[in-house]
Amino acid sequence: MKEILNEWNRFLKEDQSSGFIETQQQADMIASETRIAEDALLDSSIAEQQTTSIQFVSNINSENPQEFAKKFYQSYNLSTKKGFLTPYSVEDFFKMKLFLIKNGENVENAGFAIKDGDDIVSVHNNSKMRGIGNQMIEEAKKQGGNKLDHFDGFLSGYYRKHGFKVVGLDQWSENYIPADWDFPSSNIEDSNSSVYANASTQYGDGFDKITNLDKSLQIQIEGGVEVTANPADKTSQYRSGRPDVIYRKL
Repeated sequence: MKEILNEWNRFLKEDQSSGFIETQQQADMIASETRIAEDALLDSSIAEQQTTSIQFVSNINSENPQEFAKKFYQSYNLSTKKGFLTPYSVEDFFKMKLFLIKNGENVENAGFAIKDGDDIVSVHNNSKMRGIGNQMIEEAKKQGGNKLDHFDGFLSGYYRKHGFKVVGLDQWSENYIPADWDFPSSNIEDSNSSVYANASTQYGDGFDKITNLDKSLQIQIEGGVEVTANPADKTSQYRSGRPDVIYRKL
């Protein structure tokens, strides 16, 4: 543990550039979206997938779009991740395309939103239904969603399987630590949870075996995106629960 902390302290002294995140609000928003989407989609990756098509209702054809926006807001905020509730207001949701799952006569507390015409946000499942994640993401794609963002982790492997390719990255910044972040340790060399996994093979035994490296290198990660980082320090960063933010498009 002491060795990991020493490596991490060295990482903090290096210049950390930011690509897209420039405010605390942005970091908190992506953290919220990541944590609640993980809850919804991790369950779907474990549970048996629904074999029958699920139905969706939307504010697009709702008789009362404002009430639908309120319903969606309430649905999203039923999450058990109380530190990561939606950064969006009812008014924000009113401007988006909203979709909730309809189960018989009931509208379930599960769905997603499309912001600005193509940005998939607020993926959640706070219902008792299981195995619906794949259909939600595929429906989001059908409705015009073609991009999303998230902290590197489980969602990297999940979204990759649905055709979303890495187009950009924001390296972790200590200047914008998300509120209530719980620093879960992550394996940077696991392809199911890291965009750096394939890049680590460039270094023989992987990032974890590199020693005495005191400089940053150009690393080509998933999607061919190039990142300037110290591989050993990047490993320590992920071990200490500080993953990068990933941007994806179809």
